[in-house]
Amino acid sequence: MLAPGPNSSPVFQTKTHTKISRDHVDKVQVLRRAVEAVADYPSLFRIAADFGREIGAGAVNCAVFDNARAKLVGVSSSMNEAAISRYFEENMQRSDPLIPRIFGAREPALLGWGFGVTEAWRKGNASRMLESMEKDGYFGLAYFPVSVAGEAFSTSITFRSELEREHGQAFLNEHYALMELAADIIGRRAAALFKAGRVGDRWYTFDSFVLSPRELQIVRLLALGLSAEQVADRLHDKLSTVRMYMVSAGKKLGAQSDEQIVRVAYIRGLI
Repeated sequence: MLAPGPNSSPVFQTKTHTKISRDHVDKVQVLRRAVEAVADYPSLFRIAADFGREIGAGAVNCAVFDNARAKLVGVSSSMNEAAISRYFEENMQRSDPLIPRIFGAREPALLGWGFGVTEAWRKGNASRMLESMEKDGYFGLAYFPVSVAGEAFSTSITFRSELEREHGQAFLNEHYALMELAADIIGRRAAALFKAGRVGDRWYTFDSFVLSPRELQIVRLLALGLSAEQVADRLHDKLSTVRMYMVSAGKKLGAQSDEQIVRVAYIRGLI
């Protein structure tokens, strides 16, 4: 039986035992044709999200790395907007952001309450990742790094499960082989599109000067002429919380006032 909650120690499996079925082959062929036809990253990610929904995954994430700089460039996610904002804000506010380390792991991984694979995820504080996921209704994930020798970018693809405990593990095990093939197809195409500069805006960057989704939302409202108090009312948030995000945005942009925050964000193409 799987462990019941976040305070338990995961049992790390060494592998899954699933095989490719005829249905899996058909799905992969359809996915490959669709992926090869896209000309930009936003279109690719829509296909990835649709594929995830088709196989029953609750959400799909795609992380992109700049190999030359050895740095995580950004992450796209098909989670709902509120979950995306909270998920990335929590990580960007930490002194040791979890996302760049977790999504940079070099080995595939299954992770959930009471199950998982690879020591990298244990060392990366997987329990913290699980606690973050549970807030948004996700209880397990399958993670696949995709790297091509000599390419400018590499990627990782993550499929998330909304099914709890034993059901979530069963889903991830059943679809593991299919998701692994799909991740390779999607990840390679994503790397090629980033290399060609066909990026679009459906991803969240981790460069130090770029704003988190919530910070960006607030700066955009400030750019419309709203005061901090009006922004707080619009977002149904506390004024102190809005001001906290404004201070954080100012530090990242090197700006001292609301007007400077808006001006610098505009100059850097963030709004």
